[in-house]
Amino acid sequence: MIVDMTRNLREQTASDAAVDGLTSGLLTGAAMGLFLMAAGLAQGQSPATILGRFAISGSAANPLEGVLLHLAVSAIYGILYGLLFWLGLRRWLSGRPSAWGALPGAAFGLLIWLAAEFILIPVSGSQAASFPAWQFALAHLLFGAILGWWVLRSALGRQR
Repeated sequence: MIVDMTRNLREQTASDAAVDGLTSGLLTGAAMGLFLMAAGLAQGQSPATILGRFAISGSAANPLEGVLLHLAVSAIYGILYGLLFWLGLRRWLSGRPSAWGALPGAAFGLLIWLAAEFILIPVSGSQAASFPAWQFALAHLLFGAILGWWVLRSALGRQR
């Protein structure tokens, strides 16, 4: 259900935006992980193999390490997006339906996919490079769209 909430977002503080981003990043990171898990399971891969891809290079592909690292990175990206939202996106989104939050979020997701694909993964030697490119790109697009929508909904919910 799309809710049209036209409340003013100007009263939100930077700390509100960072906390909204943190919690939204954790939730959307979990959603991204579930998408990649479903895609991997559909291809016959084990959950341990899929989750181990998020582990740091040189480790033994520990699934728990992979989950925790993925959620930590998702939280950091969430905080970054929350602060970007606070710095300027909230002015653009003020007065628009909450579904509009998915648009800049999706763009953010694609930007972090590009950074991961061409800078972070090659430099770190992460096993995330073994995800099929289309799955990894789509997962980041979904991450960003849900993140953007959730951050806007959180900010609007605070205004009620």
